[in-house]
Formats: sequence, structure tokens, C-alpha cells
Amino acid sequence: MASGLNAIRGAGFALAFLMAVAARPSPWLPWSGLALHARREEIDIMKLVGHRSPSSAGPFIAEGLLQGGFGAVVAPACSVAGFQSCGRLVGRQT
Repeated sequence: MASGLNAIRGAGFALAFLMAVAARPSPWLPWSGLALHARREEIDIMKLVGHRSPSSAGPFIAEGLLQGGFGAVVAPACSVAGFQSCGRLVGRQT
């Protein structure tokens, strides 16, 4: 019985990993274009005052790194908290 449960658990983790890998690039694609579109006036002004393209992209790259770092810290913390609270609820019912 325990061997079957371990197999199901392993398959669930593998499926969750595959779904996480498949879903990872999807949020980046529309948001990067949306950010550039929303700030096109700022970019145009930066170009008018003589900034080159790489220097005008720098603040957006820094913003993306900060948001990605924040998400990399917050998401696992929320996952751990959720798993612990679900584990307590399931433990009470048995």
C-alpha cells in the first residue's frame, strides 16, 4: 500500500514539475511588451535627449530583476505556508 502511494506521490511531483517548467515563460512574453508599450513616451524622451538604446533599456532590466527576485522569494514562502496549512487540515481529519 505504501509503495503505491509513493508512486502516486512521485508521479504528482513529476507532473507538477513539468507544469511549472511549461508555464514559466508564459508570464514574461506579454508583460515585457506591455511594459515597453506603456512606457513608450518615456523611451522616446530618453532617445530625444541622446540616450542610446542599451542605456534606455537599463532601468527596465533593473526593474525586471527586482520583480523577479521578489517573486523568487515570495512564491516559495507562500507555497510552503500553503502546504503546511493544508497538511494541518488534512492531519485533523484523519
